[in-house]
Amino acid sequence: MEKLQENGIRLRHYGMGDHKTTCPECSHTRRNKTEPCLSVTIEGDGGAVWFCHHCNWTGGVKAESGYLPKPIPKPTPKPVSMSILNKLSDRHYGWFKDRGIGKDTVDAFGIICTKESFGGEKEGCIGFPYYDSGEIVNVKYRTHDKRFKQTKGAKKTLFNIDRIKDSKTVIFVEGEMDVMACYEAGFFNAISLPDGAPSKPKFQEGDKRFEPLTNCADALEGKDQIIIAVDNDEAGHALQLELVHRFGKDICSIVTWPVSQSGPSKDANDVMRTYGIDIMIDCINDAVPFPVDGVHTVKDYKAEVLDIYDGRIQRPVDTGFDNLDEIYQVMPSTFALVTGIPNHGKSNFIDHLAVNLMRRHNWKFAVFSPEHSTANHIRRLAEKMVELPFDVGPN
Repeated sequence: MEKLQENGIRLRHYGMGDHKTTCPECSHTRRNKTEPCLSVTIEGDGGAVWFCHHCNWTGGVKAESGYLPKPIPKPTPKPVSMSILNKLSDRHYGWFKDRGIGKDTVDAFGIICTKESFGGEKEGCIGFPYYDSGEIVNVKYRTHDKRFKQTKGAKKTLFNIDRIKDSKTVIFVEGEMDVMACYEAGFFNAISLPDGAPSKPKFQEGDKRFEPLTNCADALEGKDQIIIAVDNDEAGHALQLELVHRFGKDICSIVTWPVSQSGPSKDANDVMRTYGIDIMIDCINDAVPFPVDGVHTVKDYKAEVLDIYDGRIQRPVDTGFDNLDEIYQVMPSTFALVTGIPNHGKSNFIDHLAVNLMRRHNWKFAVFSPEHSTANHIRRLAEKMVELPFDVGPN
């Protein structure tokens, strides 16, 4: 504690683990002076290291001999009471059916109804049990107007985690309803995070939102493909980038939801309700690998190849010399270099070609000619325009 305070670093407590606080180097100069931009880690031997995410100030102190910090105790997840597991009514099944999800799927996930307080009097809601190795470790509650809460102090895990353990492919969606929509379509390997998507990507390894990934690391180990089928909005894009950052571009594939005249579809359940289950299945099966810089496939060039085949490309133009056109034509947007023996007519040829292109194709030219004066150059061009010699002589 003393060594950290000597460096201007003050923490609320000094237990072993990760801490966040203001930075003594830059926080006083920032508009938001209270933002905890300095990450401090108290190590197991009593030493500490720190890093500022704003000014990149970094450093560390060694442990005092014989001192060991007290570890920060992690709360023990509370077991979920079985007394809350009330069966659904026909009205509840009807609500799921309106969203394209049948009774068998609802029962497969053990969905319950109960009453919970969302800041006031207890009210009716649906509960989505989170299982881990067959045991309920968390329940996420949802009201009819989409207010959410979870079991306090529960273990953070992934919805439907038990069903993906033997699968080499995992589908990440953004909510429990999307997981159930995938199940309805025959994709039993879909999962989602309990806390939804971030507003923007942060790429912080200690982000609590992604704690379930750490808790489910064993089940996620060794997957060949991560299919990311999250919501089609800004938060969904942020979640997509966070998942790619954590799993790696090489195994991630991206699902694109269809777009209609009324706008883009939002998520898996929305696509299933709007377009039907077959379209949703096609979207997931057509997931494309996350683009890696510098790596391309033939599909990336499909439009360009078809443009060539259908003649929708820029074509060369004739020179105005019939015998020359057989071996050379002028291609727009290219660089042409004409070289040869001095005094063999290169400049005359270029001038004549320019006149032909101007007459036949309405081209315009900017000319830099250090070889001739401007008046002399105009004289040479005039000969070619009127097709008569400028000087006295045979004409």
